[in-house]
Amino acid sequence: MIGVSSDFFNFVFPYKKFLDTGSIFNRLYGRTFFKMKYFSAPFYDERCRHLAFLEKQGMQIRILMQYAEFHLHVIDCFKPDRERIRKGFSMNEIIDAAHGFGKLHGGKPSHGSYRRFRAVCVSWFSFMHAIIKDKTSYPGSDIVEGFCKWHLEAKGSSPNTVLIIRHELKSFFEYINKQRMTIYNLSADCIDGYIETYRIACYARKTVSGKVSILRTFLKHSYDTGLTKTDLSSYLISPRIYTCEVLPTSPNEDELLRIAHFYDGDRVSDIRNKAIVLLLIEYGMRSGEVARLRLGDIDWELDVLYLHREKGSHKQQTLILKPNVGNAILRYIAEVRPNEREYRELFLKMKCPREPVTPKEIYHVAANAFKGLDIHLEHIGPHSLRRAFATIRVNKGQSFKDIADILGHKQLDTTRIYTKVDLAKLRQVSDANWEGIL
Repeated sequence: MIGVSSDFFNFVFPYKKFLDTGSIFNRLYGRTFFKMKYFSAPFYDERCRHLAFLEKQGMQIRILMQYAEFHLHVIDCFKPDRERIRKGFSMNEIIDAAHGFGKLHGGKPSHGSYRRFRAVCVSWFSFMHAIIKDKTSYPGSDIVEGFCKWHLEAKGSSPNTVLIIRHELKSFFEYINKQRMTIYNLSADCIDGYIETYRIACYARKTVSGKVSILRTFLKHSYDTGLTKTDLSSYLISPRIYTCEVLPTSPNEDELLRIAHFYDGDRVSDIRNKAIVLLLIEYGMRSGEVARLRLGDIDWELDVLYLHREKGSHKQQTLILKPNVGNAILRYIAEVRPNEREYRELFLKMKCPREPVTPKEIYHVAANAFKGLDIHLEHIGPHSLRRAFATIRVNKGQSFKDIADILGHKQLDTTRIYTKVDLAKLRQVSDANWEGIL
């Protein structure tokens, strides 16, 4: 009788879990009501392991409690069993469930609830390896991967460039597969049909030129390696792009100064973003180069910065560490950066998971400064700051060779693209007194 009562008591009141000091729920909640709520819900061990993993990644207590709550919403929505988790869930199922959860009683969707449900669901299911990954292979994908590997290793292209190439060639192979053709029996008419899709999509001439250049290089490489018997690259004709047909836009020196001080705050995000923006402005770095900076790339004794260029030869450059940049980085490391993390990359994300930042996040740091200061240019972000870096130095009389070396360009023509117009000299010409000459 005592054994029965003990089993019954253990069922309705999981006292062993209450006594488990290692349980994350005992650390998150103090009231018995909430502990019972999370102790008695299904998939206790899986939820504990997921929250413990997120805690180790640096997630704040407040967010961990939100994830614990949404675990129960996910369970209530999917009502999964262990066999269903073993089979996995598709992203479409997760998105549909998130949309359903995001609808309020009045029928109006709540985007915040949708986003949080989806984030928690993807995070938890990924942790349990319960997401069915979309098939990335397609007829010809092995050929594309081989070409991308060659582009990365032999030509020294950046990973971002290779990503663009892979995306373009995937579209190309999907098109020729629909035409029931392969790379081995490809015809000029099929190539023309694919190029016609650019016109239908209303791509700009410069965009079309870039896409055609990718295809031409791919077809030429396929012929040179013996994959195709005919050199089909000659069938591709790019639209004419005129030299200097588009004038570049970049912030002037006054605007650069405002951007440099945009993150002059004491918030943790401002301290990190200040260091990022100064690196972009003072060295004309690419977003990928900033994202890949490591703690070991800064020699504090010699006051130098070792920069591994993203493109070209990938050679290491040694740059003088400017005081304002060094002070900003030092403050970020001392006050903000979670130095207990095992990552050696300099800049880490501000939110969990505290992983290294991506080039896309570097872009948003710079773009938000433009938007916050109402600086309206055709192009905003790190590349606009890089262009301003080159233009200002040309206007001050610095040689193209010196600027090309700093920017990591192998050819001077690449540098000239950044500096098509010397606006200062043009203003001097326009302000000159031409009376008596004309």
